[in-house]
Amino acid sequence: MLSRQPLRDNYRNFAASATVAVASQPALPPGEEIYDLMPARMVGLPLGHLLLQVLTVVVALWLLWLFYRWLTTPVNRPRRTIELSPKQLAMRAIARLEHSPVWQQRQMKEICESLAGILKTFAHDAHAIGIGPAATSDELLESLKSGGIVGQIFARCRDLLNNCDRIKFAGARAEENLADSMLSDLKQLITQEDWR
Repeated sequence: MLSRQPLRDNYRNFAASATVAVASQPALPPGEEIYDLMPARMVGLPLGHLLLQVLTVVVALWLLWLFYRWLTTPVNRPRRTIELSPKQLAMRAIARLEHSPVWQQRQMKEICESLAGILKTFAHDAHAIGIGPAATSDELLESLKSGGIVGQIFARCRDLLNNCDRIKFAGARAEENLADSMLSDLKQLITQEDWR
């Protein structure tokens, strides 16, 4: 069995050395005191501060998400549709033709093609006659007859389409003012109200 004597001697030696170490320290200045160490205390978590930080981060992320949605959401703008009557559409087409280089250079085949197309489109859209610009001149004239259009309107349409066909398909030479007279005839046909 081990004796307890060497342990006691070690303890005494340690206590003596600790006393010497404390005694060797310089004295405290006047007015300074050392109190004994406090026992271990439980330090509480700053729960309120922690919750405030978490709430701040959540609110910041939510605001960033709202900003991202605002940036990426398409804007729904109502589109305005302009409803034009067939007469207005035909007059706009005539104005475009008058300002085009085709009209300025008097390229009669292209001018006649445009005039006939405007007349066919107007007859189809305004009066439900024919099939529109895809119709031939004979088909439009037949539709005019079967639609009850006779007299002056029919004669003016027939003359305009015949002049255009002669220039387009027969290669007839156009007189100097023929384009102007055909354009004025077309304008009168479009502006005339009583087709039937």
